[in-house]
Amino acid sequence: MEINELNTEVSRLGECRIPSPMSRVQVVSDDEHLLYHSNLKDIEAYQGAGERPPYFEMAGPRERIYFDPSKLKCGIVTCGGICPGLNDVVRAIVMGLHYHYGVRTVFGFGYGYEGLSSKYGHVPMELTPDMVEDAHEKGGTILGSSRGAQDISEMVGTLERMNAGILFTVEGDGTLRGAQAIAEEVARWNLKVGVVGIPKTIDNKYIDPSYTIRSMPAIPHDSGFCLLLGHNAVHAGMAGRTNMVVGFWKNEFTHVPIPMAVSRRKKIDPKGRLWSNVLACRGQPGEMR
Repeated sequence: MEINELNTEVSRLGECRIPSPMSRVQVVSDDEHLLYHSNLKDIEAYQGAGERPPYFEMAGPRERIYFDPSKLKCGIVTCGGICPGLNDVVRAIVMGLHYHYGVRTVFGFGYGYEGLSSKYGHVPMELTPDMVEDAHEKGGTILGSSRGAQDISEMVGTLERMNAGILFTVEGDGTLRGAQAIAEEVARWNLKVGVVGIPKTIDNKYIDPSYTIRSMPAIPHDSGFCLLLGHNAVHAGMAGRTNMVVGFWKNEFTHVPIPMAVSRRKKIDPKGRLWSNVLACRGQPGEMR
């Protein structure tokens, strides 16, 4: 698939009309974007063809938001394998919603997508800043996790009954497709519910981070990175973005449509600079591919 076939436009629930309590800090305008390409020749090729070079929407707080924080309820779910950093992300989301926007009701759905299915009997956990204060010091996930698909309509029904406005999903490449399915079902139900993903391990070329190794607390560098992932997910959700995942491209946080994120896996170009460096370091001839 050629790059000009990729759709980087992020879905929105509607117009942002509410002044954001984050407007006192440096905000990001909707016309700020990060170029996909960094090579001038690639950019000039688009300009020569009279086309606009592809880009990602920049992440960060907006001047106006979609949801009224005083009426908003949010949910968080962690899916897939256990890894360091999960609790950091959960903590960042809860703290960001509470202190940055004044959102007081945040639910943690237990054991992955099972928590959104009533047949398992998992009772949602109400998350507060006090409850997650030291969560980053613990390994694993305080919400529990699971693998496997659940009934999409049942999960969306749970969100509707609980009057949830945003669902934050922390997951890898496989279960990210579950978030996409939920967002698409939400749209079919004509609900105003945002679905925002936070990457855990992503095997595609648009999101670089991978902080999964073991069930231990994250190291300081990864902990800080997870904090920013969580905060930028909150900013995106409050601004009405949906069916998207927080990306990290050229050392900047971005918004990536989930359909784009799961469309192709990360691969090494045998003619690219990375593989050339591997061959040079190992002293192998160029034909050894």
